[in-house]
Formats: sequence, C-alpha cells, structure tokens
Amino acid sequence: VLSADSICAVADYLDMPHIAAAEVATFYENYNHKKIGKHTIRICHNISCMLNGADDLIEYLQKKLGVKIGEVSADGQFSIKKVECLGACVGAPMLQIGDKYYENLDKDKIDKILSGLKAEKK
Repeated sequence: VLSADSICAVADYLDMPHIAAAEVATFYENYNHKKIGKHTIRICHNISCMLNGADDLIEYLQKKLGVKIGEVSADGQFSIKKVECLGACVGAPMLQIGDKYYENLDKDKIDKILSGLKAEKK
C-alpha cells in the first residue's frame, strides 16, 4: 500500500511539491492506496470489454465474492478493481490477476478461475 506518508517522503527526497508526487501516484492504476486482497482482480471495462459483456461480469464477480469494487473480501483473499484498457482487446472481455491475463471470459470461466485461486489457499 502506497501511503500518503510514503508519497510525501518521496516528494521530499526529490525536492518537489507533495501534490506533484501525489498526482503521479494517483495517475497509475498499479499503485494501491488502500488495502487489497491477496488476489486483486483487475477487470477491464474499456470499450472492447464493455461491448463484450464486462459490465455483467463485474456485477457477477461482485455477487460471487460478496465485495464491491475497491473492497476486500472478508477472508482477505480477493479484491476487485475496474481498470482501463489492459491491452488485450482481441480477447475481450478480460481480466488480470497478478501477472496473468484471462481472456474471452464468461461466467463459467470466471468460476473456474476463482475455484483455482481458492484451492491455492488450502
């Protein structure tokens, strides 16, 4: 988690205004400013994914995991983050977990992905 104190410390080190460092830190989606789950599901909601059903999959994920966008599941295992284009439009709708992309998603594929991640926990 990238805290406000960390951002200020970097700004001081670089001799720049705190707001300038904060603007950089909040611009990039890969920086987390609050607690996230062990598995952060970054689901694309840009045009290609949206047109291919991303909104329905986002709603499905939220219901399946019992969390809303930006929240962490009660067991600390999952969080969901809506992101802009992840550069895999040909495989829309898609999501990223860790460094792995999952493409051409539907509810069944999401169920298999989540089952695999939950099995890792055991």
